[in-house]
Amino acid sequence: MSTTEENILQVTPNIFSTILDLEVQPNPGALELEAGTKYVTASVQISGSWNGIVTLSIPETLARKTAALMFEVAPDEATDEDIEDAMGELANMTGGSFKSLLEGTCELGLPVVTIGVDYSVRFPGSIIDCETGFHCEGAPFKVTVHVRESDEEI
Repeated sequence: MSTTEENILQVTPNIFSTILDLEVQPNPGALELEAGTKYVTASVQISGSWNGIVTLSIPETLARKTAALMFEVAPDEATDEDIEDAMGELANMTGGSFKSLLEGTCELGLPVVTIGVDYSVRFPGSIIDCETGFHCEGAPFKVTVHVRESDEEI
């Protein structure tokens, strides 16, 4: 297991537990997104001594629940904007916690959120360092860490 994966396995359950009071368990089988299922993908870039991107891909049903918990509304009252804001914040917290475990000085970029069915998110100039699957509230999700492949901007 890589240090990157160990760090993601440490920070992700901690964030969900601390911020949302939700239990998250590792789930290696959660690496493939289910075809036909609506997902929300939130990404945040880290740049400095280490350059890469941390991405969370979560089924819309779980993303809606996280938004409802963050904004203290019923899940059916959480708007698309609430979901985007909540997922952007989860990406910020996950990326920020991961960044704090890195050596050197790094900065966090602004989150980017994508919502849809059967889509792919690519970061040209990067390679996948690790993909880590999790399970929460009956839903599988994954956190992916991309690292810059060269000195060019991602």
